[in-house]
Amino acid sequence: MAAESKTSNQGINFNCTICLEQIVKPKCLPCSHTFCEECLNVYITRASIGKKKDKFQFKCPVCRRVTGCPEQGIPIEKWAKNFPANSLLNSLNILMGEKPNDNMCAACIRDKKQVKAESWCHDCQESICALCKELHKKFVSLQKHKISPMTALQDQDDKLRFLVVDEPCSSHAGKCLEVFCLDHGKMCCSICFATQHRHCKCVEALDHIAKKLPGSNVDWNIHILSEIAKITKETIEYKELLIKESNTAKETIIASVSTEIENLKSRLDECQQQFEKTFLRSHEEKEEKQKQSVLDLKRYLTTVKNGETLLSAVQQKGSAKQKFLAVVNIIAEVEEQFEQFKATHSDDEEIHYEHDHTTILKQVCEKNKINDVTEVVRPSGTIWKLSTHLPSFRVLEHVEQKKEISTLFKKGMDALSLKAEKTSEFFIYGSAHQGIFVDSQTVVTACSSPPSLKIFNHDGTELSCDFPIKLNGKPSFFAGSTKNVFYVGCLSSVYKLNIVTREENAINLACVAEMKVKEDFDVFYIDEEQNRIIIASNKKITVFNLSPFFEVQTAMIPNLKTGSLHSLCLKQDRFAAVSGHKVVCFSLSGQKLFQCQIPNAGTIRCLTFDPLNNVYFASTYSKCSHLGKNDCRNCGNNILNPSVYSLYCPNCGCDPRSCNYHKSSTNTKCFRCNSDNCLKKIYKAVYQIISDGSNVRLFIPDCSTDSFLFFNEHSEHLVLSDGKTYAEFKAEQHRPPKR
Repeated sequence: MAAESKTSNQGINFNCTICLEQIVKPKCLPCSHTFCEECLNVYITRASIGKKKDKFQFKCPVCRRVTGCPEQGIPIEKWAKNFPANSLLNSLNILMGEKPNDNMCAACIRDKKQVKAESWCHDCQESICALCKELHKKFVSLQKHKISPMTALQDQDDKLRFLVVDEPCSSHAGKCLEVFCLDHGKMCCSICFATQHRHCKCVEALDHIAKKLPGSNVDWNIHILSEIAKITKETIEYKELLIKESNTAKETIIASVSTEIENLKSRLDECQQQFEKTFLRSHEEKEEKQKQSVLDLKRYLTTVKNGETLLSAVQQKGSAKQKFLAVVNIIAEVEEQFEQFKATHSDDEEIHYEHDHTTILKQVCEKNKINDVTEVVRPSGTIWKLSTHLPSFRVLEHVEQKKEISTLFKKGMDALSLKAEKTSEFFIYGSAHQGIFVDSQTVVTACSSPPSLKIFNHDGTELSCDFPIKLNGKPSFFAGSTKNVFYVGCLSSVYKLNIVTREENAINLACVAEMKVKEDFDVFYIDEEQNRIIIASNKKITVFNLSPFFEVQTAMIPNLKTGSLHSLCLKQDRFAAVSGHKVVCFSLSGQKLFQCQIPNAGTIRCLTFDPLNNVYFASTYSKCSHLGKNDCRNCGNNILNPSVYSLYCPNCGCDPRSCNYHKSSTNTKCFRCNSDNCLKKIYKAVYQIISDGSNVRLFIPDCSTDSFLFFNEHSEHLVLSDGKTYAEFKAEQHRPPKR
């Protein structure tokens, strides 16, 4: 704020979200947002221009909540002065910035006197001298104020104590927050509790529940705020660079156009003037929008930094209750301002200019005008990047690490030693075509008719849920590494969904961010470590690098013929697809890694990867009706463990991929009945392709469903489904006996 000098060597570094400088005389609105008294006064005065004074109300500069006169009969120019001071901030400034012995009486300072303070009034939230203390005893309205000597702010070790500050209720004047409702995650005063939460089952006093706040959570939330601030600061710098580059491009284009037109006569001059007028008008609109986005990001950064600063201070000096209050309030404020930015700038995009200024004369001669500047629009990824750490905030839950991949899939493991054992099966409602594990107990499935999502417990119980997104096409999934976070792709958009709350038979989801990639895709992959989104169809692979700057890389896939979503699967560094009776694997640059022709297999229906990039697919194969389930198709002897030996026979060593008996198109007679009309039995099965394409084997020799399958990388489970029946197999390591 320009009106007063701001010192940075005292108190905590808490900035005003209006002037973006260190706060002076902090005043708090009913919505709990704090501003400089002078900044708030200027803001209110400007907002009141042209408004009726008796009905005037203004909106909070941060949350847009409508606020009226703090006390009846006060002129507008004194509203800011009569709003309550931020008691917590004042207390922290006194506690961390100044020594009690150096404080002056606040009342005397307003009377332009310098009198040393000897006491602290908890109700006035000010330091007072001996004379003002006596006045408190004389006036009836001040007699009940709690007054403590300044020496009470020091303990036996001469260390400053934290002043006890009750958090006021933003909905009921004069009431303080006393309890916390765990059912709704909200703090309440006595009136809030009586009117809105009397039926809630889990309500506890703030003093009691604050003791449950894990100390590590405060450090963790400080770290999260720091990461958000870092990303926001990088985004601001990048957007400011974009504005600068946009202005540079504007000047370059105008200068180039002007140079070509100088040699033309009045007709060219008229075209030039019209071109500049149109271009500048369009540019100014977009520049203003970008500047507003940067300003809102700066305010968001200020809120995040203020939260980080305040939480750090409370962590050092605050009580358990104050730490809990600070954590809840700061998280709510950061999330609220993020949601506001997301709503205001939901269509935030990068715009780059292109213009061919070398054919201006031809343009004027043919069209009597100069062609307009082409605007190349790309998704900015701003909201997606800002949402990276938001789901990681913690209040009462212990800080957890990211979901770890099962130790079964460790590097160097022999993929051929894996086997699968069926563990469960149940029916699901609807016609699903894809699924993921959100955690070890929750499965989300996607249905195509109509496009919808369904959530089930591990036992098949369907959970009710109101999905926050509208699906206009067939959805696809990706399970993130962060707990309770998963991603949904539909048409040309990718959504980040977060499980907010869980109940016995219901689940509550929130859409944290949406990324519009501007092109339709079939499958996608979220690389959370490198902050990029990978999408693929049967024609190309596109990689969107979001950090530090937005970059798009595209690779075309030639001659790939595939028919459905189930025929494609995507990994961090590779892409697999079905082409006819072949499985083809590509790198993200479009280079073919391997191609497998599956012998004796029918139509390949679906694909998936495991954590070691081994490919699994569902298909069918036929066997002579005279053969048992585990009989060799060459010699008829029983194979002890077909899931280990696949189609190899330990007795005759037959390999269907190379055996002439199976490869010959003329030899169709059954080896037992020597008949051409021997009935064939069709089996549904799951095959495994080793990650380098060097080996193919039968992984699950007989299964009842084969429409889609997916791996749970964290619990070693493979799910196979036909859209209505859900069958689960557990993968485990097995060493076959020597043959």
